Amino acid sequence: MTVHNAPRQATIYALHDPGDVEHICYIGQTRQTPARRLTSGHLHEARRYKRPHNRKDAWLRALEDRGDRPVIRVLEVVSLGEANHAEKRLIEEHREQGHPLLNGAWQRYRQGRRRIVQASLARGASPASPADNVTSLVQSAAVHALVEQLVAPLVAHLERTQHDLGAVREELGHERGRREVAERELQELRRARRTRPWWVRLLLREH
Repeated sequence: MTVHNAPRQATIYALHDPGDVEHICYIGQTRQTPARRLTSGHLHEARRYKRPHNRKDAWLRALEDRGDRPVIRVLEVVSLGEANHAEKRLIEEHREQGHPLLNGAWQRYRQGRRRIVQASLARGASPASPADNVTSLVQSAAVHALVEQLVAPLVAHLERTQHDLGAVREELGHERGRREVAERELQELRRARRTRPWWVRLLLREH
């Protein structure tokens, strides 16, 4: 009897910010269940290194710091042979639609830089400076929008922290003032007790 194995499939999924589920922040593929890919994959990888390895990890860390986690949604289920093509197609489609995707800007830069270096070496020329590629990447509107999206919550948190510190400093100032008044009153009381006549101190001691 011949046993036919079921075709292996891949899931193309999207990650959303829980506060903005209308926009997609990341598109990926997995052979696991989407929930398992999120927990044992993305969330684990985001905390694996001391510093974020890429922009996606930085975004996931920011969500976890505020007690949230991304929303994962299935986009397509395809065969393994079609997975890479489907993932690339969906990334391009959603990027053209204006979604703030965090997919592989740094990886694409490294791959492009590697190709430039290899082509330059093959021609016998010196590789071009990486600063040119970095400058063009940083100046793109998409990158600026993504940076603003990641930095805005941190700026708001710093502003709240500064406000709280100001309130604490003000309360400490009031407490210091009350303590100084109490110390002066205690010193005046001690001074008054030392200047009483001997017969007053004797009467008070008898009572």
